[in-house]
Amino acid sequence: MDPFKDLPKSILWITLINHGYADYTKNFLVAMEKAGISINLVVYCTDKESMEAIRPLKNCICLDAKPF
Repeated sequence: MDPFKDLPKSILWITLINHGYADYTKNFLVAMEKAGISINLVVYCTDKESMEAIRPLKNCICLDAKPF
């Protein structure tokens, strides 16, 4: 029995970052692209600096985490 058989084949990743983790997030996205791994990443940014660093990147959606 395969417990994963009904799950979609694409994965949506969600993370929460501040400006200190923007470089790690950028590195992760670049590494996934180089490896030919297609992911969709939703990044909740806790500050303006992280939002500005992540927003221009492809394969991710950058959202403001202030409502949390």
